[in-house]
Amino acid sequence: MTFASRTIAAVAIFIAAVVSPALAQPSRDSIRIGTMAVIDDNCRNYRVALAFPRSEHDKIKAAAKAEGAAGPYPEIAKQFEQDTRVVGLPGACQAAFKKARENGANETMLQPEKDFLTQQTVILYQTARLRTVQDLCKLLVVDAKAMAADLDKHGLDAKESRAKKTLKQIAYDEYRKYKTNPSPFCLDMYAKWSASGMLKTKQ
Repeated sequence: MTFASRTIAAVAIFIAAVVSPALAQPSRDSIRIGTMAVIDDNCRNYRVALAFPRSEHDKIKAAAKAEGAAGPYPEIAKQFEQDTRVVGLPGACQAAFKKARENGANETMLQPEKDFLTQQTVILYQTARLRTVQDLCKLLVVDAKAMAADLDKHGLDAKESRAKKTLKQIAYDEYRKYKTNPSPFCLDMYAKWSASGMLKTKQ
């Protein structure tokens, strides 16, 4: 073996030694996705991918399961099952929640369910009031796309029956409250929403 070939062989061994452990270690991204998929399927008291519509949940599960036996998802699922038997479901969920956070999940991806539902209630109320602006405030215009995107960001669809019914009821109540004298309502809403660009004066 020539010196050149020995050098090439040594370099190849060195690269393999450096690269192999990296290949064997699952990435933080895949661990985060795998953990989030486990939480999304099993933890009633937590919600996943809060900043996204329902389709994002399906993407997370698909990404986790596409890893097959080689990725971290099966191992995380196995740990979850063992934790469930040992410490009960709440403890297992908390452990999975912690692991997801350690691997990059943030508050836009994970939240306790009660906080998630509270945020949904708030955004439905705000959206209904903005819809009332369209009916009562003749000098103001609402950015409908931005309003829909805000709902979407909180996993809500205005066409879904529960959201549709809630929006209609709140908007009707607000309309009845202010229909005889809309000025205070319009001024208040403009003060709250003009800076965000959601609400503008008509040109």
